[in-house]
Amino acid sequence: MGVLGNFLNQIKQVFGSLPPAKKITFIVLFVAVLGGFALIIFLNNRPNYRILYSYISIEDLQAIKTKLDKEKIPYKLEGTNSIAVPEDKIYQVRIMLASSGLPGGNITGFELFDKNQMGTTDFVQKINYQRALQGELSRTINEIPEVLESRVHLVVPEESLFIEDQKEPTAAVVLKLRPGSSLSSKQIQGIVHLLTSSVKGLKASNVSIIDAAGGTLYHKNGDEGKFFSDSQLEYKQNVEETLRRKIQGILEKVVGPGHAVVQVTADINFKEVKITEESYDPDTVAIRSEQKVIEQANGTSLRPKGNPDSILNLQAKLNSTGRPRANSASRQRETVNYEINKVEKSILERPGTIKRLSVAVAIDGKYKTEKTKDGKINKVFIGRTEKEMERLKEIVKKAMGYDPDRNDQVEISNISFSTSQLPEEIASHQNKWLKMLQNYQKAIINVVVFALFFFFVVRPFLKQLSTLKPSSELPQSGELTYESPEALEEGARRLPLREKGEEDLREEVINIAKNDPQRAADIIRKWVHEQQ
Repeated sequence: MGVLGNFLNQIKQVFGSLPPAKKITFIVLFVAVLGGFALIIFLNNRPNYRILYSYISIEDLQAIKTKLDKEKIPYKLEGTNSIAVPEDKIYQVRIMLASSGLPGGNITGFELFDKNQMGTTDFVQKINYQRALQGELSRTINEIPEVLESRVHLVVPEESLFIEDQKEPTAAVVLKLRPGSSLSSKQIQGIVHLLTSSVKGLKASNVSIIDAAGGTLYHKNGDEGKFFSDSQLEYKQNVEETLRRKIQGILEKVVGPGHAVVQVTADINFKEVKITEESYDPDTVAIRSEQKVIEQANGTSLRPKGNPDSILNLQAKLNSTGRPRANSASRQRETVNYEINKVEKSILERPGTIKRLSVAVAIDGKYKTEKTKDGKINKVFIGRTEKEMERLKEIVKKAMGYDPDRNDQVEISNISFSTSQLPEEIASHQNKWLKMLQNYQKAIINVVVFALFFFFVVRPFLKQLSTLKPSSELPQSGELTYESPEALEEGARRLPLREKGEEDLREEVINIAKNDPQRAADIIRKWVHEQQ
């Protein structure tokens, strides 16, 4: 048995020599302390649960619960529509449920056509196709992280033989978002584009999107200006951030990381301008066409005779003996068409051009160390020279693409930066330790619990055990003689003083030993048993 056997025998002998009341007290305390530490260790080492799926339908929740029971995987129900599993099994369980088609969401897609039914009419086929298309669109929209559930309603009119009787398809989407989530304008525009690309003939103006509370997210021709404004703001921020990175990157190579702060403000022209110009050059003339027409006529004619004032000069007509005379005529016509030099220009200025840039730069200076009278070392700010600041300003201008015609502005200042630690840096530093504690919290708590159990339970027990003796080594009641008061008085004198101020107690014990020896023997026997 060795040392361990002797130790156990000693504990057995000491425990056997205790009075029944002390035995019961010792057992109760030992069980309570041991049970408390065991409970702490159990609670600390039980598995952590993580949400497997949340905000799912009751049907899916019941199907998942049945599957987990069948596979004997522990789980916990969180609320009415969430289920949690041990953290180390969450991905394995998700893969297993996905292979079983869970959660299904009660959405039917094109699997509706997996089972062909004989005798299905053309009308039923069209309805099934529309249902399948709506289900597939809902599944795709549900992949957006902010969307919890969606429903798509399509109205696809039948094709008509006459164009004027043809109606356009329409679509309506109802979105149920996750608590605390919202969709950006780009995401909404993406849903609209998904619908128009999936349904034949569907236009964006015929799409309506609302949320579960009835609020309108997108309506016919109602949000184009809003989407364009959001895209303008995003474009402006991208331009400013790109320029800021370029300027700060080159400055930090010169003055060092963290010694330069750059802010850029860009004035962007979002107007779309179309200019058409026609210009003529009168000095540049070219003959485009030339046409000449020459007419010439030859012949004879009788000379006129008689009185022209007479209405009817019969006598002159009767006595007329006129001779014919020779006639000739000519005419020339010339047409020349000239082409004047003409220049036509059509200029389209797209939105997004930079109208003006404003750049503000703060640069930290140099420091020198000085020793104070108290022996402390302080840093003293030393500003940069004007020549150095001019060089830095030229660097900033080159990096930003400075254009004086745009009235660009550049302001660069040399100031002392604060050396105190930023709150973000402090929080980041603290988060590292918190993350480490979270990762190893179970092991740390186990070590602390075992240390407390050792120092406050095991160690005092061993120390108390070393001061006790088995009952075989203790004097029995028959061995205590109280016929001699002098012996009791001598024993009382040898009692050790445990605290200051016990001199009176010792004198009282001596008096009791002199006057009542039997009572003194009982008191000493009681003390001996209490020490056990």
